[in-house]
Amino acid sequence: MNHLISQFLQQPRKRILKTKHITINIKKCQACYQCVAVCPNDVLAKMNLLCHRHVRLDKPQNCTGCLACKKACTHQAIT
Repeated sequence: MNHLISQFLQQPRKRILKTKHITINIKKCQACYQCVAVCPNDVLAKMNLLCHRHVRLDKPQNCTGCLACKKACTHQAIT
């Protein structure tokens, strides 16, 4: 069982950082989560782990391109 877990952890994970309408730059994200608060479609969510504090896409298929998240982001992490 430990072999399967270590094998899983070693595989590169594909991060989904964009939809048809928005792109998230996690290096610019300051984890204020204002974009999460204003998103009407629950597209965004918080990533709040030890070394990873930034916004993430939770339901990218729900993005309609309203750009409320982009307008709310004062750090220009969403384009």
